Amino acid sequence: MQFLLAYPITYYRNLVDALAEKNAIADISNYRNIGYPNAQNIYIRVDSRLNNDCLGLGSHITLNVEPIPIVKSITETHCDDNQDGLYSFDTSTIQTDMLNGLTNVTVTYFDQNNNPLSSPLPNPFTTASQTLKAVVTNNTPKACSFDSTIQFIVSDLPEAFPVSTSLTTVCDDEADPILQDGKYAFDTSTFQNIILNGQTGMTVHYFDGNNNPLSSPLPNPYVTAIQNVRVEVINPINQTCTATVILPFIVKSVPNIDLLGDELVCSNLPTFTKDINAGLLDNSPTNNYNYMWFFNGNPITGETNYNLTVNKEGVYTVETTNNQGCSRTRTITVRASDIAKITNVNIVDLADSNSIMISVTGAGDYVYALDDENGSYQQENIFTNVRAGIHTVFVKDLNGCGIVTKEVAVLGIPDYFTPNGDGLNDYWNIKGANTTFNSKTTIYIFDRYGKLIKQISPFDQGWNGTFNGQQMPATDYWYSILLEDGRIMKGHFALKR
Repeated sequence: MQFLLAYPITYYRNLVDALAEKNAIADISNYRNIGYPNAQNIYIRVDSRLNNDCLGLGSHITLNVEPIPIVKSITETHCDDNQDGLYSFDTSTIQTDMLNGLTNVTVTYFDQNNNPLSSPLPNPFTTASQTLKAVVTNNTPKACSFDSTIQFIVSDLPEAFPVSTSLTTVCDDEADPILQDGKYAFDTSTFQNIILNGQTGMTVHYFDGNNNPLSSPLPNPYVTAIQNVRVEVINPINQTCTATVILPFIVKSVPNIDLLGDELVCSNLPTFTKDINAGLLDNSPTNNYNYMWFFNGNPITGETNYNLTVNKEGVYTVETTNNQGCSRTRTITVRASDIAKITNVNIVDLADSNSIMISVTGAGDYVYALDDENGSYQQENIFTNVRAGIHTVFVKDLNGCGIVTKEVAVLGIPDYFTPNGDGLNDYWNIKGANTTFNSKTTIYIFDRYGKLIKQISPFDQGWNGTFNGQQMPATDYWYSILLEDGRIMKGHFALKR
């Protein structure tokens, strides 16, 4: 101790300071080699307190600072390739990337449970998500080291499950094919759940056929024509992990047909038939479709053609299906027409204006004619100003089911006759009677004094104006007619010469 007091020892950072005896290291137990990285010589000076002589000076201490092998951490991220939570990482460049040019070191690896691993790491290195510890140690006696990490992240690879084509394929929905626009309002309420199939935390994006983004989830209903909508399912933790699926929206056309039709058949003519058909409105071949016919809702066995021959009233339907499986139904109402049945003929005769009114029944649409089957027909069933005599009434069905006729008698009593032998109006008799009508009518002719001149039959030629072979004078004569229907008609007429 006496020696140390007599001969103090001081430490200097460099020779200059040691020679000048300045900037001595104050605390040699806590010195940092600032300004002298990696290595530094410490100068020691021994002086004498007795005469201030320098007894010794030299760099007897060398400080060496060994660098710590600092390396960067590594993160390797990959999408799970088969949904098992594991991935076989390529480790061939990991150590090189981590050391980044650092040499003369040894690297050791430990898993997340601190179990040692081979160095370098196995390649490939199959693992779930975990963080390894990498210890980098200098190959020096001091063997300074640095701990770093290698993080392996196995990100969940989403799955995009397909939506059944039965939910994305439809027939155009306009009831009338003429109004079809090729679009359909699809029910998409279940699509996203189907696509994810229980996956959570995923992001779903939709893109239309032109790659324009759509809302997520899809609008419901989603109105679209034929197009493919692309769906992307993304793991937001690692957006490189994606899965895609296509929603193939298909709107199929239905047969272009006339939905309604009307036809007529004649119930009185079993051989009268009509051809009805499925009513295609375009020029497509009829054999491009399948047909199924029904009568009053019941299938018609064996009828699968475009046309159907019918002779019975009722409601016929035909379901037309194209090669895309889409169908439309045409409804044809077949009404029965019929030849008329004359139920009554009401005759007003022996009047200033005779008339005939025909009453008929039947399912047809009837028109009427008098005396000329091929002449003009009228809608009204009454004929007025009908001359006396025998007439034929014609009732025709406008639907072509036939003509019914009836002979009628319109009674008339002439006001005069001219028996002059000119062949015109030479006889007097009532009109509208023959062997069929009013044949039992009795006619009596009297002179002005009530004397019976002649008794005649309605279907005889009539009275020629004589009595017992003698011409009667031109004057008025009286008649008494007992009609077959019981009526008694009395009056007078003139004989003119």
